[in-house]
Amino acid sequence: MAECGPCGAADPAGPPAALQPTEPVAIVLPDCITPGLSKVEVDVKDGERLQLLVPKQARPGDRLVFTPKNSGAWGCSILRPESQSDPGASSAYSGSGAAPARGRRRQLEVRVPEAKQGELEVDVGGETLTLAVPECARPGDRLRLTEDEHGQWHCQLEQSQKGRSTGSRGCRPHVVGDEIFVEVPPDAKPGETRLRLSVGQANEHPLVVMVPENAIPGDELALSRKDGRWNLRIIRETEGSLNCAVSMGPRRNVTLCRVNTDPHEIFQRLATAANAAGAQCSPKLARGATPPLDALGVIVTAPVEEGEELARIPSSLHLSTEGYKERMPELYAAVMQLKRYLGGRAAEAAQAACLARLLQETWARMQEENEDAVEVESKRAGSDLVEPVWDLFARNVLSEDWDSHPYWCSIEEPVAVNELLAPSREQEYLATMAGDVMAMHDRLVAHIDSRILGPNFHVGFFLQARLCILTRVFQMNGDSALVPLNDCFNHSSDPGATWEWDAERNHMVMIAKRGHAPGEQVFISYGRRHFPAKLAKTVIHLESGIVQDSLIRALNRCREEGYDPEAFLRKICEHCLQAYDQSESLQPALAALRRARAKDPKSSAWWAELSGDGSEHTLCGEGALAGWEEHALRVKMSEYLCLTAHLEVVDLVSGRLAEEQCLDGAKSARGVLAEGFDILRNGGYFSCNLDCSIPDSMIRGLT
Repeated sequence: MAECGPCGAADPAGPPAALQPTEPVAIVLPDCITPGLSKVEVDVKDGERLQLLVPKQARPGDRLVFTPKNSGAWGCSILRPESQSDPGASSAYSGSGAAPARGRRRQLEVRVPEAKQGELEVDVGGETLTLAVPECARPGDRLRLTEDEHGQWHCQLEQSQKGRSTGSRGCRPHVVGDEIFVEVPPDAKPGETRLRLSVGQANEHPLVVMVPENAIPGDELALSRKDGRWNLRIIRETEGSLNCAVSMGPRRNVTLCRVNTDPHEIFQRLATAANAAGAQCSPKLARGATPPLDALGVIVTAPVEEGEELARIPSSLHLSTEGYKERMPELYAAVMQLKRYLGGRAAEAAQAACLARLLQETWARMQEENEDAVEVESKRAGSDLVEPVWDLFARNVLSEDWDSHPYWCSIEEPVAVNELLAPSREQEYLATMAGDVMAMHDRLVAHIDSRILGPNFHVGFFLQARLCILTRVFQMNGDSALVPLNDCFNHSSDPGATWEWDAERNHMVMIAKRGHAPGEQVFISYGRRHFPAKLAKTVIHLESGIVQDSLIRALNRCREEGYDPEAFLRKICEHCLQAYDQSESLQPALAALRRARAKDPKSSAWWAELSGDGSEHTLCGEGALAGWEEHALRVKMSEYLCLTAHLEVVDLVSGRLAEEQCLDGAKSARGVLAEGFDILRNGGYFSCNLDCSIPDSMIRGLT
């Protein structure tokens, strides 16, 4: 027996502490599970369910025994039969009845019903055998059950002819940005099945794609076209199995490391080191903050003209895939070998691991320094001009305060964050993403030698690394990279500078779009972020500035099934708006919005009507959440305005509202949706292949 310790599973209906000790519960793992990747669910009592990531040391046929602890958590142990059948040929399942005498064997055959996959109960001579129907099984398939001499039941899946079909088949893809996404069907056979994708007009030839040999059912294929050629990548569903660390497990103790250094001095030293290594950073740049946000960014100390080059950073200084491969080859390679556990996110995890290692080493070095840092750097630099740049980049990251970042706050103060954001469900997303970061770290620690990861590879450094990548990375030349100095520029919907890739010299170049006066902050645009492809398949994404493909597909499906698309969208918006209208914390802002629209029906500027003395809203954040009140209020009002904008589209096309009474910030998307509803009314289907987005400056206050 191998002891796994607490499984970290919890009843989704309540906290772990609500579970009272009961009898142990056991299940037997089927042969279709992937240790470290697949999840299993089990009923523990009174309808309560546990969800667990299958331990990496488990294998098909093992029995997982869940034992309640006094604390309310559940422990998980692995019981392995002394004589186990070939896991490649069969899978073991547990029954709730008493095991028969040794040597007694029974066989039976069960057909998978036309029902949702899950648990299936089978009567065996008065006993009830509970089967977990394999994820790869389809209605009509047969499950052949055989009992061995130990009383263990083994199940062999026999697919029907329909289930074994590997010919060409039509699939409905969805489009996000410039990529086409399609899920590998459950009955697909890698290397044989061809998928026909209709992505253009009805009279265009479909795109035929062979399912790659290394793909598995449930994977998502992402296709993009560049230079006349189609590129394909496989996205494996790992988010769901990774995010259990926070959303389902016990509260984690995570420590963020911060050093008290002068960010202005670090920036100047970094610019000096970068220039010595081949960069060209303007002496007019410095660290600074400007109102109203007062966020530390980059300012100019002297007049800057339109078209003036502000920074030119060669790729040799970038913290990129090639850079990590060169400077941390063993660690990068070790993470990339974990594709089985990380799926299509191995490269993402490798970059985070390398940056975390850099932060860890820099932190340790700063703790040991007893002399001036400049002297230490000059002794370490030698002929390697890149190392001091990376060192100072890490010092700059370590000098910044991450304590108020939403991911961190959702770990440290989950209840308070939820209260501040309610009725928004943004906290669920934050908990999922934060849990994903920590579970990814746990995967690396579990599968990579600590000598490769380095000492003290704790989750705090990894979290800081992931946050840095998520908020600062640039996409250039087919790769993502952190660019020293350029990563310090803040985002604005009206950027004063732009960046471009000099392919001839492999440089990232920052150029002023307009003139800047001394003391003025220079902003760039981070661009739009596409909605996550996996979520796009399971939720409807509403955005005031653009009509998302998920909404279009839902409206077309309503038309296809004989439902009213307009009534469908109205029902969604009215249902969701109820929680915001009833929220006590939102009443001052909603009243301000009504005053703003009384003056101008097209206005969404609720913030302009709030009293300046703060009497209309209550400040309740403390500690890490101090200052969160305004941010949370803006999030909730953005969601409220977004729902209102979509409800106004339905009122507009039904004649209840005139165009001049609708929010001006959603004008472009409203026009697209109104035209789409007209097409649906006339028996057609609509799509949106054009860029129907609008400038960020027009959608302040909208989401």
